[in-house]
Amino acid sequence: MSNPSISCDVAIVGGGLAGLAAADFLKEKGIDAKIFEAQGVAGGRVFTNRNSSGAHCEIGAFSFTDAEKTLWKYIHRFSLEAVAQSPIDREFHFNGITGHFSDKGDFLEGEEVHIKLKDLLPFYLGRMEKRGEDESVASSLQRAGASEKAIQWLQENTIIGLLGDSLEKVSLLFMRQFLAQYEGSNATYSLRGGNDGLSKALVTHLKERVYFNFPILKIVRTASSIILEGNQRVFARKAIIAVPLAALKQIEFSPPLPKEKQEAISTVPYTACSQVRFIGPAGIFKEIRGGVFASTDHPPGWYRDQTSSQAKQDQATVFSMSFTGPEARKKQGVPDKESAQEVLDGLKPFAHLGQVKWEDHFFSWNEVKWVQGGYACYPPGKLPLQKILEVPVEELHFAGEHTSEKPASMNGALESGIRAAQECITK
Repeated sequence: MSNPSISCDVAIVGGGLAGLAAADFLKEKGIDAKIFEAQGVAGGRVFTNRNSSGAHCEIGAFSFTDAEKTLWKYIHRFSLEAVAQSPIDREFHFNGITGHFSDKGDFLEGEEVHIKLKDLLPFYLGRMEKRGEDESVASSLQRAGASEKAIQWLQENTIIGLLGDSLEKVSLLFMRQFLAQYEGSNATYSLRGGNDGLSKALVTHLKERVYFNFPILKIVRTASSIILEGNQRVFARKAIIAVPLAALKQIEFSPPLPKEKQEAISTVPYTACSQVRFIGPAGIFKEIRGGVFASTDHPPGWYRDQTSSQAKQDQATVFSMSFTGPEARKKQGVPDKESAQEVLDGLKPFAHLGQVKWEDHFFSWNEVKWVQGGYACYPPGKLPLQKILEVPVEELHFAGEHTSEKPASMNGALESGIRAAQECITK
């Protein structure tokens, strides 16, 4: 006997923050909305991993700022506790030189030699032309006077380096949009006990409206309903698709989506992401607690000290190292233990490790799996695809990082879900 079908007014594919926010908005409007999440937990790329001792590490969204107003409304609504991350002079290791982001860049070439490293990106942003046409970030930096070494430093030590395989392949307009989400912020925070506290609170609030371990493989549009094929058949009047592009590419649509939207989905690349996480004894990174520091030699990537968000700050040292683009793909082909040891060796310029015993884990996301990490990234000239990805198709509505002008933030995910839900009930 086949499984009975499920019915609802609005079916939401994906239980990340976008999907949860959409369901929450619709619930408040008295609309029967149900979430179908492929994984066993909600939150999507807000993913907190814990060990048996209670120490935790953010595998996905690491922090948020004081300027993310929609997110803070949810934090206050659910009485969650935000922990401020300590301001620090971030450390780096670049071309054999170890230093702080506040050091003068005497080892660089060109006009940037007279400014502090931490001011390099703002310095060039002010000089990069705000033209109507798009180009690569690297090309715009070159025209602004940046040397190749300065561009390499910006690629490997600033947040724009997370956007794609190289700054030659990243849209200038997308980079400006990406950075605009941080304007007006003065501090960064994480949630006490883990950033997944918000997704857990929303799941509790939504109760039986969330279905876990329920991947949607096919979506069929008929004259009278939307049919979702998964563990069971789901019938709905409308649907919100709130999954990352890498997951969206795996869903079959019948009839197919319009050609323009299909091309947009296939054109926007997805940045590969890998991460090694460590938990060890307390006190190793006293001077850089709660921040980010970079290494380009040992191996290239972003170290993140996450100790400040632990329930007991002196309980453990918790940090991760993230890799994107080619370095991430390379890590996906290396045995986990070998990758972990390489990262530990790379920490020697920053920490006194001695005979420290670490617990390590390797995480990897790519285009062929339902994903929790990575970014949709727009190449030069392709940012208009964002609007195409956002446009509804009859009773199908789209949310997620590829439709948001704040692609890297928890706030952007929430706002994307709310926008799709509003659109859903007004169309």
